[in-house]
Amino acid sequence: MSDVSATEAGQYQCVVENAVGSISATASIIVQSLPVIKGLSDAPRTVQVGQSVRLECRAEGDPTPNVVWKRHRLGPANY
Repeated sequence: MSDVSATEAGQYQCVVENAVGSISATASIIVQSLPVIKGLSDAPRTVQVGQSVRLECRAEGDPTPNVVWKRHRLGPANY
């Protein structure tokens, strides 16, 4: 198989037979994918001191990705 996509995930059965009889075996394919970020707005948010802000980041992928927030620092003047 080449250029596998998520639609090829599943179980496949190999059947071998000859004049004496037949035998089969099953193989499973699990297709993993890079994580994709869903529902994150990169628009700036203005918040006053003392207010709350909620940032949400949803992601999809296989295996299920972990979401971690880190503060992005551009340089010494941005602290």
